[in-house]
Amino acid sequence: MEKRTIRELLIILRDHTEKKGYINSGLCWEIKMLRKSFEITLEESEDLHNYIWSHRPKRGQYYVKTIEDSAWYWSRGLVRVRLGWLNYRIGTIKK
Repeated sequence: MEKRTIRELLIILRDHTEKKGYINSGLCWEIKMLRKSFEITLEESEDLHNYIWSHRPKRGQYYVKTIEDSAWYWSRGLVRVRLGWLNYRIGTIKK
């Protein structure tokens, strides 16, 4: 299998979350579920975790919390704000 780009992985994560329609925990949990169902590899899950950490929202449109180094960037269970952030990040990466 050819290595997928981070853009492709973000799209997989977004589509999975959107199709599911709800989120019990956060994006990290959804990455774990994608890995568990063999939709992404271990390396790809690590790539996604690293990307999310290095591009986590600080302040502004997609930032909800006031604790910058929190493991939670948004309140648990909020789907729309996570999808908005994923769409924003996908849009910043050239095809």
